[in-house]
Amino acid sequence: MDLGLVKIIKNDDQHRQVLARIGELMSLPFSADAPENDELEVLALLAAEYEKETFVIEAPGPVEAVRFRLDQGGRFSST
Repeated sequence: MDLGLVKIIKNDDQHRQVLARIGELMSLPFSADAPENDELEVLALLAAEYEKETFVIEAPGPVEAVRFRLDQGGRFSST
């Protein structure tokens, strides 16, 4: 891949395409000096940045955080 043609992800369709390409690259046999490594690294950075800006996850409030932690430990029933 010519890394000069890599573009910023601007919509969900482009994001899906990048994730598909990342999947293709991840399925290749590993080689530390493979030329695809640079492409994979750049695409992963672009995808992570898009996801950080698009899929905002708000931090839970204190009560929700405690309930979640207790529930994960099997000490709390939300019913």
